Amino acid sequence: MVNCGFRHADSFRRPELHGHLFPPRARPGNSSGRQSLGWTDDGLQRIAATPLNQFDRLPATLYHPGPGLGSRIICLHFSRSGILWVGTAGGLYRFERGGFSSVIPRLGIYRIEEASNGHLLVITSEGFMEWDGERAVPHPEVAVQLGVKTDEVFHVLEDSHGVTWFCTSLGVARRIGGSIEKLQPYGPKGHGATRVYEDPHGNLWIARAEGLFRASATGMELVVPGMNVRCLYGDRDGDLWIGTNGDGLYRFKDRPVRIFTTADGLPNNAIMTVLASRDGMLWTGANCGGLSRFDGSSFRTYSEKDGLRNSCVYALAEDVNNDLWIGTWGGGVFRFRDDRFTQYSKDQGLASNVVTSIVPARDGSLWLATPEAVSRMRNGRVRNYTTTDGLSSNHTTPQDRRRWQL
Repeated sequence: MVNCGFRHADSFRRPELHGHLFPPRARPGNSSGRQSLGWTDDGLQRIAATPLNQFDRLPATLYHPGPGLGSRIICLHFSRSGILWVGTAGGLYRFERGGFSSVIPRLGIYRIEEASNGHLLVITSEGFMEWDGERAVPHPEVAVQLGVKTDEVFHVLEDSHGVTWFCTSLGVARRIGGSIEKLQPYGPKGHGATRVYEDPHGNLWIARAEGLFRASATGMELVVPGMNVRCLYGDRDGDLWIGTNGDGLYRFKDRPVRIFTTADGLPNNAIMTVLASRDGMLWTGANCGGLSRFDGSSFRTYSEKDGLRNSCVYALAEDVNNDLWIGTWGGGVFRFRDDRFTQYSKDQGLASNVVTSIVPARDGSLWLATPEAVSRMRNGRVRNYTTTDGLSSNHTTPQDRRRWQL
């Protein structure tokens, strides 16, 4: 699943990530869903799948990856080798063998992608860098080639064909071999781009100021003018689902586009997160509108009257038991099973009632990020990681939500 957070600002700024879920492209070994991982502005939490059936105090492990801003979680990435990488406002951290180690200190880490050679393509507060396994290699020459400042490269992605894509304040460029091509239109007049996404069929979709584009061999085609993209998700049937900020939910099926809005049964048109569950259902979370299930023909929305005590849905995930987990802004996390919601909040051990991300991890535990710390829940045990474990702070602060986000 993918959580949303892409928004427009008065001008292009660094796209900070706020409460995002595991990257939308599937990672090998993570399909088992044996644990879930999530984060908010205050840390990272992991919840084991086995004890999730209980109704008492939640077994959680709370982590603070680093001191101060090092516990302000911005993004997560599981590498193909199974290592968890945590991007924070105070640096990049690696989680292995039960502990965090600092990899890139003191910089804001806004986005992490993995190249075919295993290197990490990292967007930082000082520009685009590459982690080669031993050190962080800055690439100021890329910004020079693209004609932008170092902090105006917003996303770098290598696609399945080995082409590297760059989203900048001036537009989109791609590198094939050693040659960089700037795709037109490219320039300062509202052509900026913040995100490129490769769907399961290898199509490249680009979120730009002018709307949603699709890359082609000759350039880019404008698919939906003016679309304010918040999230993109390609499901197992090959459909592309796009949540927008105010225009509803879009589905691309065999190229034709259908737009779903409140007229089709959505609670509102601000879709924060989209998830296709294993049973073929599509789930959406609306900004203080509840949880909606789409069965292919109609929407069924769950809210407070159905037992979802907080309808500000910011995150969705499915665990190994096929239970649906709903992260909310103010109500903690809810498990949905057999048409029944079970709430886990601070009263059950969560560090905060704000949960903006949940991701199943491969060892059977759940990770959650909250505004208070990082918690890990596994096999009924709770471990809280604090400054004594090498973290910089036990408290984090909310991110600047005025910026572009995805």
